Amino acid sequence: MKSLTRRDFIKLGTLAAIGVATTGMGFNQSIPNNDAALLRRTRRISGANGVPTLVLHPFEWATDLWQSPGGTAIGVLDKRSNTQAALAGGVPQGAGFFSYPDGATLPSGTLNFGSDIERILTLGERSGLLSVAGIITQSGDSILDTIRSSYLNPDNYDATGVTKCKPLRISQHQGVKLHLGGFGINGLVVQESFTPSHPAFTATLAVRFADYRYNRELPDTLAGAALTQWIKGFRVRGEASITEQQARDLNLIVLEKWTGSDMHKLYGRMGDDLLPALVPPEYLDGTKGRDSWRRPNTTLADTFVDTNGVLLENHTATGPDSGFSWTDVGGTDMEIDNNLVRNKTSTATYRTEGTLSSDNHFVQADVATVAEGVFGRIGARFAAAADTAYWGEHSSRTFQTYRLLKRVTGTDTALGTNSAADPGNGVLLNKLECNNSDLEFFSASVSRISLTDTAITGNIRAGLRPVNTSIAGDITYDNLKYEDQAVGVAYAYWM
Repeated sequence: MKSLTRRDFIKLGTLAAIGVATTGMGFNQSIPNNDAALLRRTRRISGANGVPTLVLHPFEWATDLWQSPGGTAIGVLDKRSNTQAALAGGVPQGAGFFSYPDGATLPSGTLNFGSDIERILTLGERSGLLSVAGIITQSGDSILDTIRSSYLNPDNYDATGVTKCKPLRISQHQGVKLHLGGFGINGLVVQESFTPSHPAFTATLAVRFADYRYNRELPDTLAGAALTQWIKGFRVRGEASITEQQARDLNLIVLEKWTGSDMHKLYGRMGDDLLPALVPPEYLDGTKGRDSWRRPNTTLADTFVDTNGVLLENHTATGPDSGFSWTDVGGTDMEIDNNLVRNKTSTATYRTEGTLSSDNHFVQADVATVAEGVFGRIGARFAAAADTAYWGEHSSRTFQTYRLLKRVTGTDTALGTNSAADPGNGVLLNKLECNNSDLEFFSASVSRISLTDTAITGNIRAGLRPVNTSIAGDITYDNLKYEDQAVGVAYAYWM
């Protein structure tokens, strides 16, 4: 094989750090890693918001969701566990890093790091990081080093998200990224190339094992109506019913396709020899199963062609790549109206039951708001048996036009807001992308919000959520499509 240059590797999307022996691990070659040096010159930029200020502070409860203190931060990094993020109101638990624009009023009692995130932490700041957010620091670390290690040092994360935040994840074609609004290039402050020795690689495998066990064992934790609903979710093309065993078999197929996808993502190939790295041992040695892998390839869609008045939970997806069902997760109803789906009265939440092959995916739909102050949301990484997902939102309100939120077992947190342009009423093509720990929301083919969050992983369904509505048809959706993210390259299958 000819020796590949760095330009070749960038084209291939297969990056590794210099000096790392990757043969025998399913990887091919190694290259110099200059990404950090290239980015180091651009950590702090004076832009439209002036020189930003970084603080550490608990989140603020604002009527029905968690937000940055004052709701005016231009960058948010949530360091809470999912347990803490799921609490609805009360005394805030945990904390986050927030960047504020020049001249903004900062929350009282904050740990203020100023605008230079390359400087070395003081002893008092290290003590504050530990007491406020439980972050263990190292002497001589910069502020940015500490933020990075808060996601990559095993002492600072929990792969399940139960006791601490989850870590950053990595893939061959994307490496690992960290966004913090107001700093870096368009908020990008860390961008590092893929290598199997990178701490994010170990973290990614740890999260994968936790998610695999959770999804494999989920039906064992359900009973009654919850189990019945989980089973119904695997029906296709209007089947009246399926058995629990059929649902378990279909669930395994989904997980095996997910394994094939992660082989692609982390090794650039697929093969039986990679199973021990990606599947918990009890599901390989016969203790609980002898799981395998399948080739991933999933696109799902719904054109909502049906009889007027049919409730969405009674509708079977139509058009190419369709046939799946919908579940009413909570709130009021949605119904078919002239081959669109609309809110029937007020806020509703629905989950698709068609499953993708990866939690790296995008969701898009034509969304129309026809009243002032209503919110049309599309959801990605929707959990199979919980009200948990990421949501991209647009509204006709000029002061709160685009938002990216996460919802953990029914509790929202606002992660990013962009009020740069009022979309007004009418139809917009909205799209939410999830890549490892990167989230990006597009509206009318323009990127509106890009940020980092690690909380929600391992979920491979989509959703719709019209919010703050009062009249039927305030919000309509059409042409839903959700699909696994392409790896971006034509990987060779080195066996």
